Amino acid sequence: MKSEVKDEVFRFYIVSPKWLLKVLEGSDKIELGRGYLITSDYNISKVEYRINTILGNCQRTFWDDVIHGISRYAIWESEQ
Repeated sequence: MKSEVKDEVFRFYIVSPKWLLKVLEGSDKIELGRGYLITSDYNISKVEYRINTILGNCQRTFWDDVIHGISRYAIWESEQ
C-alpha cells in the first residue's frame, strides 16, 4: 500500500505585548488568542523552537487527528 503525501497550511501571527495592548485599547477590549505567538523579543530561533515543540506534541497516528491537534494552536487554511 502506497502512503499518501498530504500537506496543510497553518498560520501563526507573531505579535508583541505592545501590539496586544494597542488592540485592547479598541472598542471591544477583547482579543482571542488562538493563532497568536506572543513574544516580547522577536527571536526567530525561539519562534521556530516553539512551533517545532507544538508540532512535536501534535504527532498522531491519523492525519485528521494531527490537523485537529495543530489547529488547537494555529489557524488552519481551511478555516478561512
